[in-house]
Amino acid sequence: MRPEYRVVFDREKLAAYGLNTATASLYVRNRINGLTASKYREDGDEYDIIVRYGEQFRTSLDAIENITLYNSTGQPVKLREVGTIIEEFAPPTIERENRQRIISVDVTLAGAAMTEVAGPIQELIAQMEVP
Repeated sequence: MRPEYRVVFDREKLAAYGLNTATASLYVRNRINGLTASKYREDGDEYDIIVRYGEQFRTSLDAIENITLYNSTGQPVKLREVGTIIEEFAPPTIERENRQRIISVDVTLAGAAMTEVAGPIQELIAQMEVP
């Protein structure tokens, strides 16, 4: 089980501040998950520029309650004023491909080229006993 936060909006309070659930949800999602603001291109490679709150402002219940939303007139509203954040534990998801369970491993290389590490990684995988 992994912890996650769920936001339950009070529609009456949202309406009183001139917001709706779609707009408020979008604000919260963008501040936590990020919004692709632009692309950075260098030497033929393209990278997304993602804008979001810093980790310390999006990982705790108190920090999420303090996320600021803005209505159409620019009035700031704290998330805790229009919604309740509930901490839940979600079961892990099982990923499948061709009806077989799979596990994805994501790696970010720091200071090494893919060609330098691919060979040793393949050797390690070959030595593993996979059920």
